[in-house]
Amino acid sequence: MLIAGACLLGILADGTGPGTAQAEDTLTVGISDDVPPICFRDNESKLVGFDVDLLQEIGKRLSRPIVFKVIEWDKKIEELNSKNIDLIASNLSITEERKKVIAYTEPLIQNAQAIIVNATSPIHTKNDIIGKKVCLLQDSNSIPIVERFNVKSGSTIKFSFSSLHDCLISLISEEVEAAVLDLTPLTYYSNQNPGQFRILADHFGEDDLAYGLRLSDRALLTQLNETIRAMQLDGTMKSIHERWFGSVK
Repeated sequence: MLIAGACLLGILADGTGPGTAQAEDTLTVGISDDVPPICFRDNESKLVGFDVDLLQEIGKRLSRPIVFKVIEWDKKIEELNSKNIDLIASNLSITEERKKVIAYTEPLIQNAQAIIVNATSPIHTKNDIIGKKVCLLQDSNSIPIVERFNVKSGSTIKFSFSSLHDCLISLISEEVEAAVLDLTPLTYYSNQNPGQFRILADHFGEDDLAYGLRLSDRALLTQLNETIRAMQLDGTMKSIHERWFGSVK
C-alpha cells in the first residue's frame, strides 16, 4: 500500500467549477493535487502543501483571494491561455520550450528529473533502465529528456505514461521497473514509505520549479516577483520551506 500522508484521490477543486466567473481581484491557480509536499490533500481531503501556504501568503500581501482549481495537468497551458486560470502551480518546471508560450516567476525550488525503483531492484544507474519498462508522468519535463536518451541507447526502453501516484503503484506491482519523475515528490513518497523505494544518485538533470502565467500578464509577474523577493528577505519563504522540506538549500 502506498502511503503519501494524505488522500490522493480527491478530484474536486477548491474553487469553482468550469466556466464559473471569479471576482476580478481573485487569482485562480491551476494545480495538480497529488504532488506532496508541494500540493496535496491531507487525511481530511483538505488541500495542503508548500504551494498552498506560499500562494495564500502571496494573495494576502497582494489583497487578492486565492482560489485553487484542480486541472488536467496535460492541459495546463491551454487552461492558462484560455483564461480559465491565472497561474499554474504545483511542480511546474522551467523549460526553454515553455518560455515561448508562458512567463515564469523567479525560481522557487530546485528540482531534478530523478529515477526511482523498488528497493530491491538491480537498477543502479540510468544506463540500467535501457531495455526496461519505465513510467513517465504525463506531459512532464522528463519525457523529451528520457526519449532522447532512449534514441541514443537504441530505442529499447518501453514507456508508459500516467499520474505520479499511478506510476508508483505500477512500480510497486512491478508492472514497470523504474519511473522517471520529479525529485521533490519522490523524496516525500520515499520518506513516507521506508524500505519500499530507492532513488538513484544518477538522474536526468536538474531544473527549477516556478509559477507560470500568461506572457501578457507583465504587471502581475512584477507583483509576484516583488512579493516573492520580499518574502525571501523577511524570512517568510524560509519558514514555509522548512515547514514542508525541513531545511532550505
